Amino acid sequence: MALQVAPGFAGGRLLPYRHLLLVASGALLAGWFAANLRSASGLLRWALGAALLGAAMNLAVMVPNGGMPVSRAAMAVIGGSEGDVNHGNLYKHRLAGKGTVLAPLGDVIPVPPLNMAASPGDLILLVGILGTVLTLAVPRRRLA
Repeated sequence: MALQVAPGFAGGRLLPYRHLLLVASGALLAGWFAANLRSASGLLRWALGAALLGAAMNLAVMVPNGGMPVSRAAMAVIGGSEGDVNHGNLYKHRLAGKGTVLAPLGDVIPVPPLNMAASPGDLILLVGILGTVLTLAVPRRRLA
């Protein structure tokens, strides 16, 4: 998370490195899920696998586009404007256009109550994280 918000701080000195910081953040997140996936079993393995898939989907769309592309249609539903994407948002979003690579994996799902758009990868990542937390939070039964 710190790598993703870093370009917005330090007086803008890190802005030229935002793409590198974004890629590093996504790679570290995916690496953490992959490392823990190897030693997991059962439902925890499935949850970590879903989280890894969601993180990989987000990384796959962000790397070639220099950030997360946001669809104009999703922006219209949540009442945003092109300027909302181009300025702010932790400097990691881009307005999707004709040249956007893997546009359907970008932020195409409007979430009006949160005033944001989400990607398919975000939803899968969320399911994986929630599954991981629930799996670890529920006490295991001991077999007699």
